Amino acid sequence: MTKFYASGKEHYRFIKSRVSQIQWKLPVEESSLAPPGVASNKDQEPILPELRTWTSWDFATYWMSDLINITTWQIAASAMIVGLSTSDAVIITLLSGVLNSIPTVMSGAPGTDYHIPFPIAVRSSYGYYLGYFVVFTRGALGIIWFSVNCWIGSFAVTEVSIHVASVKNDGSNRDLDTNQTVAALWPEYRLIENHLPTFAGITSLQMMSYLLFFLIQVPFFCIPLHKLKTLFFWKAVLLVPTSVGTVIWICARAGNVKDIFSQEATIHGSARTWIWLSTLCANTNSWLTMTINMSDYSRLSKTRYAPFSQILTIPIVKTIYAILGIATVGAGRALYARDIWSPVELLSLWTGSGGRFLAFLCGCLWILSQVSCNISANAIPFGHDAMNILPSYINVRRGSFICLIIGTWCLAPWKLVSTAAQFLQFMNGYGSVICCIVSIMITDYWFIKRRKLDVPGLYDPHGRYRYSAGFNWRAVVVQILFMGITLPGVIGQVYTSISLPEVLRRIYDVNWFVCTFLPALSYWVLCIICPAPENVNYQGELRVIEAESQEINLVNTGIVTSLGFIEGQETKLR
Repeated sequence: MTKFYASGKEHYRFIKSRVSQIQWKLPVEESSLAPPGVASNKDQEPILPELRTWTSWDFATYWMSDLINITTWQIAASAMIVGLSTSDAVIITLLSGVLNSIPTVMSGAPGTDYHIPFPIAVRSSYGYYLGYFVVFTRGALGIIWFSVNCWIGSFAVTEVSIHVASVKNDGSNRDLDTNQTVAALWPEYRLIENHLPTFAGITSLQMMSYLLFFLIQVPFFCIPLHKLKTLFFWKAVLLVPTSVGTVIWICARAGNVKDIFSQEATIHGSARTWIWLSTLCANTNSWLTMTINMSDYSRLSKTRYAPFSQILTIPIVKTIYAILGIATVGAGRALYARDIWSPVELLSLWTGSGGRFLAFLCGCLWILSQVSCNISANAIPFGHDAMNILPSYINVRRGSFICLIIGTWCLAPWKLVSTAAQFLQFMNGYGSVICCIVSIMITDYWFIKRRKLDVPGLYDPHGRYRYSAGFNWRAVVVQILFMGITLPGVIGQVYTSISLPEVLRRIYDVNWFVCTFLPALSYWVLCIICPAPENVNYQGELRVIEAESQEINLVNTGIVTSLGFIEGQETKLR
């Protein structure tokens, strides 16, 4: 073996031979829906019945898993940090939960009805080729959010590493210092010398924690999609008492609970009104990336009604965690005269021997919360998006690993969300694009097509949803119009030296309202004035006959059906 690796050239040849053995191109699978010559794979097609296992409870625990994390805690706390009152923060979070839940169920209806993923479903409203723009946009935002969650999760890694070092020491009740960590697993972890330049915006310690968080995530990416519900369930079971216990601890130390929950606003008048609306839009926009691709999960639904549990779950869980975050900010102001907007910050305050061990356990659970949220809300949706673009080479699992690499190492999230104000600006910024997409998708599916789709046509570049050269020009017009209206506000937030008219800044502040209701109305009017032949509703019935375990037979029983089958034709979904 030593002789084999004697030279660098032989080393290179060995690696090259191993890489060349990897089967980069996925095996060609016979598609039941895509025409000959059109690349596809099994992850793109309607999911098999035996994999449709999600019940109402599974959707509820999924959202508990997604919403119970450091990011949600910080979103609620941000409202108080920018100057709003306790009651403002609670009301904003509750409203944003309602504004998230209803569009989420409506956007996921194609997955519930036809068991198809989001990248396929979006073709019905945007067109076969324009759908790639939507998929690329969602994928890009998924990578950005993945990166941000990695950055937030790295702080939990820092605290866990420090408390591992502390617990392994003499067990005394002294504060953490250099002497305590000398004989520990990671000696002097908190005092790692910084070798990075100031302009990098990150220290060597933070980068080390960022790397560790990346490595922790890798094993979780090997869990199959339909088995993730177990992870979601246990995360919800473990994190709820952890979160509540953490808040009880800091509130008990602060003493005056009434003062904690009655923090007054520090801004008044019209400034408070605009901050209130802007924060509501930012809170709502924060989960739009999950709203847009809900079909990726609703396709797993066991019944058509299972996803409706999200209507209650999202606002309830969001509001509960808002209250926890708000309590932490109020208690932090009373105890330490500073704003504590992250639960991870509390871990550094538990310096007793028992407290250090408890902080270690809580830190591990917060790491789990960020990992599971990153997988479900960002990596898997990106996997579906990337698969749609290169189905011959990428499936959901490969796409998820691509998101893991790019999201961790190709962005600098510490530049985006270092303060509460920047965090809110970041969430508000991408709403200008995503809101329009969600609005058009919902309007087209529910009010134009009335929930009837030609499923084989979604897989055919020359089928029903080709529209004009693969583009639905009605969606193009609406998308460009409302992106153009809000774009100046985005530029003004990035380049603060640019002077913008007040009206453009205000439009940007309330971009969720501007880019949700107005695009829906505009698209509906365009479809009424200039109806597309593709949107004609057809009559008929489609029966789903479950035959052998490996196939579903779709048999047309009508003259012309909403799925576009010829009478008597049978199609097998393998």
